[in-house]
Amino acid sequence: LGWLHAAWCVVYLARCYHNINSNGARAGARVGRPDQHVYKIHGGVNDDKKNDDTTSSPYIFLENEGPVGKFNRAQRATFHMDESGAFVVTSMLLAGFVMPKLVYILSACYFLGRLEFANAYTQSLEGRQDKMVLYVFPEALMI
Repeated sequence: LGWLHAAWCVVYLARCYHNINSNGARAGARVGRPDQHVYKIHGGVNDDKKNDDTTSSPYIFLENEGPVGKFNRAQRATFHMDESGAFVVTSMLLAGFVMPKLVYILSACYFLGRLEFANAYTQSLEGRQDKMVLYVFPEALMI
């Protein structure tokens, strides 16, 4: 179980890094705890000067500009990891009983991919696309 435990630790460290990344962006955005995201109202009659169905009522998106946008993107990167975390750890454990050393190597690749993804997503919305393959590929191989 040594390699399997090491693989679990690597995934845990990736999650810790996501928390550090989010908290680093939190200070610049001036978002206190327990708030997890900042939203902004868009659209509406007053903003767009139109009266069709798509703009007559305001709608809400996550803020994506400035330090607040950076914080929101860092949080989404963290939540994105959480959303697939149970599946990844389950796959890692099941495959790890058969091939523990290979799963450790794949977990290390997953760790690096998640770090790259978190950093790229935090910097820009567009930056995340190119980095997804870095963690999706090792994740898929563990299935």
